[in-house]
Amino acid sequence: MAITLNLNTPEGVRDYLSSTRRLLKERFKSSAKISVVRVSGGQANHTYRAVTENQEDKSGFIIKYAPPTLALNASVPLSSRRGVSAL
Repeated sequence: MAITLNLNTPEGVRDYLSSTRRLLKERFKSSAKISVVRVSGGQANHTYRAVTENQEDKSGFIIKYAPPTLALNASVPLSSRRGVSAL
C-alpha cells in the first residue's frame, strides 16, 4: 500500500508518522498516541512539533517540511534550489 504524503497539515504529518511507526520504533512505542502541532513562525516552510502522549517522558521532535510552494500562500511557487549557493 502506497503512503500518501500530505505534510501541509498537522493531521497529514500525524497520519504519516502513524503509518511509518515501525521505522520510528526507537522514538515511538506502538501504543503511543502522537500529537502534532504547527510551530509558529516561518513563511516558506511548514514546521511541526510531534510529541508522544502515552509515554512517561513525553518525548518529541521537530519536523520541518519544505514544500514546492510558499507555506503561507500555496499559489506562490518556490524553487527547489533556493538553499543552494555558489561559493
